[in-house]
Amino acid sequence: MRAAGGGGTEEASPNDAAEKFSSGQRNVLGVLCTTMLFEGMNLANVNVQLPQITADLRLTPDASQLVASSYLVAFGGLLLLGGQLADAVGRRRAFLVAVGIFGLGSLIATVAVNPVMLISGRVVQGIGAAFTVPGAMAIITTTFPEGPVRNRALGFWAAVGGSGYAAGLIVTGGLTQLFGWRSGFAIFVVMALLILGTGYSVLPDDKDNATGLRPRSLARPLISTMALLAAVHGIGSITAHPVVAAACLAAALALTVCLVVTGRVRGTRQLPRALVGSRSVQAANLVAFTFFAGVSAAIFIVSSYLQGIEHYGPFAAGVVFLPTAVLSIIASPRGARLVTRSGARTGLVLGSALVATATATYALTGLVGPVLAVIIPASLVMTSGIALAYPGATIAAMSGVGESMHGVASALVITMQQIGGAVGVALATVVASAMNGGTLANGVEDAPGLRMGLLACASLSALGMAAGILLRGRWAGVGQGRGTPEASVAR
Repeated sequence: MRAAGGGGTEEASPNDAAEKFSSGQRNVLGVLCTTMLFEGMNLANVNVQLPQITADLRLTPDASQLVASSYLVAFGGLLLLGGQLADAVGRRRAFLVAVGIFGLGSLIATVAVNPVMLISGRVVQGIGAAFTVPGAMAIITTTFPEGPVRNRALGFWAAVGGSGYAAGLIVTGGLTQLFGWRSGFAIFVVMALLILGTGYSVLPDDKDNATGLRPRSLARPLISTMALLAAVHGIGSITAHPVVAAACLAAALALTVCLVVTGRVRGTRQLPRALVGSRSVQAANLVAFTFFAGVSAAIFIVSSYLQGIEHYGPFAAGVVFLPTAVLSIIASPRGARLVTRSGARTGLVLGSALVATATATYALTGLVGPVLAVIIPASLVMTSGIALAYPGATIAAMSGVGESMHGVASALVITMQQIGGAVGVALATVVASAMNGGTLANGVEDAPGLRMGLLACASLSALGMAAGILLRGRWAGVGQGRGTPEASVAR
């Protein structure tokens, strides 16, 4: 508000004052944003590291895909448990222990001398990430009061995650090119130590509010994560090691039976019946699974093509993906607003269609041609699809349940997104290596296996589009007004 007269003095409006952070809140947000930065970087780094890792450790195609997918499986499979642990042992304690676990996984990956050691490090990284993200979210919601201050804090936190993905491509690509692939993991060890050093004194202590841990609540998420890891490894090993694949798939089936049995034990149910039985939640999670399966697998294959066939260096390959990371930061809030106006089904169907179109473009061109003419435009189309499909899935999931379950519903969408990415990478790898005689990229520019792997990715995204078209419910319509799930996602 400006003062009367010609002095031109300006006073801060009440809304501006309400949105300012205190010094303590700025310190807390700085620690949490640093964590989100390395989480975002870790989602991107392996795409530019993997060709060097494959050559150094002599990875087979099934091991290569497991390096990428094991992190996603552990992250997605234990995310809901991470939220429970934050409440059970205290948010600060859970957060700092999770950062320590992530740093330990990064250290294991840095010094890995064989594929088993590297994959183990990636699993430990995923466990740390699964416990870090909900812990950070819980600290934000308790440190920043509801309203403009919290919304602004969450906006900063989410924006840093998107920037982290871009930084992961460039920073990790540059480090890998200059110092080798191990440096791309070592940077996370340094960042974890910095967060541990400052987090203990900066983050608020809430141990008095801890609810206590129930050991029985650990059974189902641990069993489900082991089953998913076994299934992903089994799928990826079908071509190279059929006996191992059969054993892994049998183990996954046996663990799934254990899940059914433990689900009958009182006190072990992880998800409310109302959530699992909702048609809109089912549709949302199917779309999240399928479109992210297509996206993750496409990026995995395109990165292998650029470095394995076109002989791009890690840094150059990261630069190719940089426009998509930048577009993601710009398009995500706009996509959420568009879905709010047009309805969740529009986001689900149109988003999945764009992802399927981009992936099919990769496949039909065989990735042959100038990068600026084929790969970058298709990648930008894919990113636009993600900006529509993800908020559509979140809105659909939250619209199918009561407000008290919105947090669990949105976390379940993230879980299915990560698991879908792992399954997509495994499926594309087995298809590509089967067509290429046991290798992911065989040095032939128009490798038929890459085409078929990409077509498999496109088919998965098309399945999500069909789910959005066929399944109905109030979530499909246009969301209006404040307080609706659509409005909350847009904000």
